[in-house]
Amino acid sequence: MVEMYKEKRLQEDKRNLRRTILDAIYVLRKCAKFGENDRANIRITPMRLPSHQIVALVDLIFSKPLQRTDYVASLPTSAQFTALSGESPRRENFDIALLDRAVVDFGGNVTLPDATSLRGVQIVPAQLSYQPSDIDWRIIVCAENLIPKIVVMKAAKDRA
Repeated sequence: MVEMYKEKRLQEDKRNLRRTILDAIYVLRKCAKFGENDRANIRITPMRLPSHQIVALVDLIFSKPLQRTDYVASLPTSAQFTALSGESPRRENFDIALLDRAVVDFGGNVTLPDATSLRGVQIVPAQLSYQPSDIDWRIIVCAENLIPKIVVMKAAKDRA
């Protein structure tokens, strides 16, 4: 039998105050002892809003295998981000989906799956075009709670 990893969300009530990957790294440093030699992964979970806009939940995940725990620092729901690429001093806009499965180091530097290096990554929070109803909020909360559990179960199955 394969033991499942548990997921521990960190300072979730402050998620909407964070704007940069480094903000999320700071939470991992403070709450999960993320160190200079550690790496975190970014997980992007896309979803379609009633307005038909595609946005994504943005999570930084720091796995500690000996504790069988994934520590998660979330950023605001987003459709895009800005970053510095290469030696360019100018910020560029990117689709949020590019961050899926990226690796982040202690300094907040991001390496995309295609090996592109980015720095100064800032999330652009999605703007809801309407005031969500009570049922809309319930759906969002359910999705935010269920999706990570499904991902953890799939990861455990894949490790088997």
